[in-house]
Amino acid sequence: MTHPQAYAGGAVTPSNGRVALTLAIITVVAGVGQLLASPFVFTLADLPGFAYGAISAGTTVAHTLLAAATLIVGIATARRGAPLHGGVAIGVGGSGVIAGIAALIGFPLLSLLLQV
Repeated sequence: MTHPQAYAGGAVTPSNGRVALTLAIITVVAGVGQLLASPFVFTLADLPGFAYGAISAGTTVAHTLLAAATLIVGIATARRGAPLHGGVAIGVGGSGVIAGIAALIGFPLLSLLLQV
């Protein structure tokens, strides 16, 4: 058990480490849910091509923002005394941000290259 003085001066309490870990778990579940649901949603719903692109881009942006929030909370948590939980959140958030940016840049670029 830690002493009460260890939490003075704005240091992260153990509950804040749990916040970072919980946010990381939510980010992973949202990403996996998006991946598993998208084939069924777009197959069952008879949507035109632009609607598919708009929905896909919207969910990618939402997941990227969630991953960015996870990354920021993870960095703050790791710097203030919960390195394990912060490290997990940094890993999940960082990979989510990189994947989201790559998807938002890569898919339109690929479609342009395939039209030529």
